[in-house]
Amino acid sequence: VAGMGFLGLGAEYYKNTAREQAIAEELDDRVDVVSRAFLGLTVSCARCHDHKFDPIPTRDYYSLAGLFYGTDLSDAPIAPAAERKTYADAQARVKAQEDAVTGLLNGVGKAAATKAVTRTADYLVAARAVRAGTAKMATAAKADGLEPYFLDRWVKFTDPANSSKAPALVKDWFALKADAGADAVKAAAAGVQTKLAALEVPDPVKGKGKADPLAKAMFLEPTAPLFVAPADAEKHFLTAADRPKLAELRTELEARKKASPPAPLVAHVLSGAGTGMK
Repeated sequence: VAGMGFLGLGAEYYKNTAREQAIAEELDDRVDVVSRAFLGLTVSCARCHDHKFDPIPTRDYYSLAGLFYGTDLSDAPIAPAAERKTYADAQARVKAQEDAVTGLLNGVGKAAATKAVTRTADYLVAARAVRAGTAKMATAAKADGLEPYFLDRWVKFTDPANSSKAPALVKDWFALKADAGADAVKAAAAGVQTKLAALEVPDPVKGKGKADPLAKAMFLEPTAPLFVAPADAEKHFLTAADRPKLAELRTELEARKKASPPAPLVAHVLSGAGTGMK
């Protein structure tokens, strides 16, 4: 198997534009390498025309190319099975610890978002004032006891440019006129809070595939007003009580990484049976 590694070192091109051309160039490289190495001939000349001197027609070139057509470059394990299992087990332990770190931070973020839902109306009113230029971000947050992190996200989320793609839950808010009175603004903000409070705050990891579209749009999308990435949870919402636990988890994570053996040897080879060319 490792002997196929020589061909595995060949060119591999991006196939997001001229896909067929890229495949043709990869095949040409492999035919050229094999024919030069084992036949001492430049068979790749026959890609476009029958060879002028040696008896190599284009039919032979494409017969060779067909052997490689449909194959893929892949990593083939060449280390003993026991070594591969030891490495896989160690990596699983590292992954489990990484999940524990992320899980703690996601829990912190979810708790912060859940709390912020109860102040949705206040965030919306403050965000409208900031967008209108009648209040500064920091001043508005401090005056109303709001988290600057969520106020900033609400300000960005309520940009009028987002109105066409806004979730149904906030359609009434985006429909407010620029000269809407204070009572109308407060009523619209309260309506959004009521609807948002009726949603279940999804788990940042497990909820991605199960949450309804509205919950995803308000909590899980990167542009959502209540989205909290793990790094943001640590920066803005991690409590003094959580810090020792996070430090403990990360210390154990580093220990598991250091205890993990080197990755087992693999050979970069061609795999799969060629499908032939017509």
